[in-house]
Amino acid sequence: MVLGFKKQFVEPILQGTKIHTIRLDLGGRWKEGNSIQFATGVRTSNYNEFKTGVCFSVQEIEISWVSNGDGQHPVPIMEVEVDGKILNWEEKVELAKNDGFPNIEEFAEWDAWNKVDFIGKIIHWTEKKY
Repeated sequence: MVLGFKKQFVEPILQGTKIHTIRLDLGGRWKEGNSIQFATGVRTSNYNEFKTGVCFSVQEIEISWVSNGDGQHPVPIMEVEVDGKILNWEEKVELAKNDGFPNIEEFAEWDAWNKVDFIGKIIHWTEKKY
């Protein structure tokens, strides 16, 4: 199955520092054992398959935003839950780095879940689990 990526993630995937991706999976199509075709330019004339692999495992992920601070100046805090377990700060930092981000701030600002609740899957192509 094809997994499309922005070009910024090609090198981290090839270098082995991006070891999973987070996606919506409303139809439940991602399962252990699925083949993965890593590509950029999906559904365009610039399609480039740069790697192949296998889905090692899939985990449920929920990203939500809770208010912190006084009532007048609430500060949104990102809460991450994987397979029902709430991740602590160190685990969230590790998740962000393993997903190809240089820091948790850039991870938190990713369009799919920036200040919006998100429910999806972590698609692993290594043995790592949270």
